[in-house]
Amino acid sequence: MTLRGSRPFRELARVHAAPRLLPLSAFEEVLVVRSFAPGDRLRNVFEGAVVAVAESGRIERVRYRFMDVQSEVEFADAIKSYHGAIVVFDGHGTLRH
Repeated sequence: MTLRGSRPFRELARVHAAPRLLPLSAFEEVLVVRSFAPGDRLRNVFEGAVVAVAESGRIERVRYRFMDVQSEVEFADAIKSYHGAIVVFDGHGTLRH
């Protein structure tokens, strides 16, 4: 995802809260924020890998929620709507110095 505007990705991902202890239940759902064009051939690769591992029986008690985003606002909304402990960003990116 190309984030437009003056806020770099690292600013969006910054945590502004003091460290705290989380219950084990906070790790039962993983949010995967995915940002690909609808026809991108890589769009479903990570999800396919997660499904394959889950079907093998090697993952217990963990659910994956995939959210597709196309803008900085949708990305921020996805993060704000999640109350778990693990977020994965799945998408293309560029690094600007």
